[in-house]
Amino acid sequence: MIQIHRTRGIVLDIKDLKEQDKLITVLTENGKLKLKGKGMKKSSAKLAPYFQLFNLVNIEIAKGKKFDLIIGVQLENSFLNLKKDLSFLFYGFYFLELVNKLIEEEISDPKGKELFDLLLECLNYLDELKKDILPLVLVYFQLKLTKILGYAPQFENCIKCGKDNLKEKNLFSFELGGVLCEKCRNNREGILISDKLRETGTYILENEFSQIFSSKINNELLKKLNKLMQIFIKYHLGDKEIKSVNFLEYANFL
Repeated sequence: MIQIHRTRGIVLDIKDLKEQDKLITVLTENGKLKLKGKGMKKSSAKLAPYFQLFNLVNIEIAKGKKFDLIIGVQLENSFLNLKKDLSFLFYGFYFLELVNKLIEEEISDPKGKELFDLLLECLNYLDELKKDILPLVLVYFQLKLTKILGYAPQFENCIKCGKDNLKEKNLFSFELGGVLCEKCRNNREGILISDKLRETGTYILENEFSQIFSSKINNELLKKLNKLMQIFIKYHLGDKEIKSVNFLEYANFL
């Protein structure tokens, strides 16, 4: 008897598989799945139009040998607005690639659901096409993603000795994943960050988007946090490269 189950997923990646098939990567509430879309390269394939990047879909899946098979689908949200505007599209590409590169398959709950909810939340913000929120959505996503994955940057206390009464211009160590006080920094490599940057990073990590947005964080601070987070995430990626990060600079000029 064929084993069939259903899941809700966001399409992260699409690749060709053999002559007529496609390999679809989706983020579900239980983690990341790679699914075989049999015959989806054919122009007559009925299910293929539903599997585009960003699409939120309800998928019917049958057990397969190497990859489970897609046998049915319902479209829940195609995020058409963000797909029509290059600025928002580029941010979306970055979010999808970041999730795809940073997480493994089958992440256990509640982490899987938290990741799914975060990506869906931020895609919804992008789909609103409000350019004034882009810098905040970007840093919010970066920080919350690392928090869910268990290695959020430590901004509040010295990561080595735990000192909490930190002075202006503390060293942020990418190797250790947090700030170092004057006594502990020694010859460590990193970048100097201000108290305001530390406080902003902590505030975003600890609060919901609506509350953060209402506080009107300065865009210059958000730009600095984004640069810090890009280096921080690159450190955790190792040899993996986030190609879409180059789109972010271009998106700011559109």
